[in-house]
Amino acid sequence: MFCKNGGKKYFMVLGFLGLISLVIGIIMTTHLNQGSHGADMAAGMLCGLGTCFIVIFLIRKFQERFAPEKIKKDEIEKNDERNIQVTRAAFTVLGTVAIIYMTGMTLAMAFMDFVVGTYISIAGIYVSAISFFIAYRIYQKKM
Repeated sequence: MFCKNGGKKYFMVLGFLGLISLVIGIIMTTHLNQGSHGADMAAGMLCGLGTCFIVIFLIRKFQERFAPEKIKKDEIEKNDERNIQVTRAAFTVLGTVAIIYMTGMTLAMAFMDFVVGTYISIAGIYVSAISFFIAYRIYQKKM
């Protein structure tokens, strides 16, 4: 559902973002302050994310070259009405769990007097709620 029409372009963008993330992570590791644990952690996460995106891109390119029938089968399954409904139901559950989790994290951070984390979690809840209402209005107008 994510890349419903996108196939090749989606994976090209994914590979490009992976390469950029990997390069930024390497630059952060080699050129930034080595004493900061947070910066080292962020650089490591960028390197890992970039590597994952590149591997996904390479796997897809390998499938395009050596197993085009599998890609056709995946597209048919992805466009199947039942699979679309299952995906929508799963995303509904995901959204509910995310809101409950963010609320719990907000309360936990408030009890620990971690004000910045509390504000970040509250902002995440607001972003989730606002995006839900925007999507609801858009889909309501379409149907």
